[in-house]
Amino acid sequence: VKVEDMNDTGVNDTSANTFAIKGSITVLQPNGSESWVNGSTQQIQWKTIGTYSQALKLQYCNNSSDPTWIDIPDEPSPGGDNEVKIYNWTIPDDISSRAKVKISTQENNASIDVSDTSDNAFKIKGGITVTQPNTNTTWYVGEVKEIKWFSTGTVTPVIIRYSATNGSPWYV
Repeated sequence: VKVEDMNDTGVNDTSANTFAIKGSITVLQPNGSESWVNGSTQQIQWKTIGTYSQALKLQYCNNSSDPTWIDIPDEPSPGGDNEVKIYNWTIPDDISSRAKVKISTQENNASIDVSDTSDNAFKIKGGITVTQPNTNTTWYVGEVKEIKWFSTGTVTPVIIRYSATNGSPWYV
């Protein structure tokens, strides 16, 4: 940088060393309190301040108190200055109540590379879908009927409850 008197160009000084202008990146989502089901597609959202030319590195961890970062395979574009970008992530079967996402630039220059992680932990959980009974049907006392469901991700063990009042209270 050079600073110079407008009326006397002989009065000036120039920086003795080079310096970098560093932007920033902010994880907007997930940023805590989300609860995402394994196998579903959810949006990772971020915003960069400044211009980055290389693809981003997306990672997640399943233990935010002692993170081991796991790469998310794709490397999306960082987007333009102050632009919100979205990556559609298929949620892995990695059940956790303390997951976080980390997004990093990859300019290969420590003086300008930046990263950010989710501010708070989010959940990755399994899902259950009841397939039988799942229609307006009547079951009679003494009949033997099957209750069927399928699970998405790790869901064990399950507990089966029923309600005679359409949802409240539930009985074992």
